[in-house]
Amino acid sequence: MLFIEICKRRRNKKNELLSEANLYEGQDILLHYLAIADGQTMSELAAKVCVQAATLSTMIRRMEANGLIRKEADPHDKRAHRIYFTAKGREVQALTCRIWSELDKRTLKDLSADEKKLLDQLLKKVLKNLA
Repeated sequence: MLFIEICKRRRNKKNELLSEANLYEGQDILLHYLAIADGQTMSELAAKVCVQAATLSTMIRRMEANGLIRKEADPHDKRAHRIYFTAKGREVQALTCRIWSELDKRTLKDLSADEKKLLDQLLKKVLKNLA
């Protein structure tokens, strides 16, 4: 239950910080994956963001309306669409990195360097167990 409460509070704090940047939950993750490789297909992004295609479509429409991304038909496959950053999207993605950094600082603020290292090791083991 403690782990669930930590996850819930961190998610709520992240959403509070993201709302100040006019972003909804999950949009920061989508921007992150576009920063890694701009011009991905919607199916590639849906798999990475771990959402259904319909959920991603709604997310894409909102972000397109806010000028963060643009959607273009794939030149090699007319059934597919590729998603690209706009200049505004790149700025907002940089802001999300600062938000994530601030959130990490808040989350780990009273931990020593050794405790942070141990926590990182333990969480990696937990993640591996759930893979």
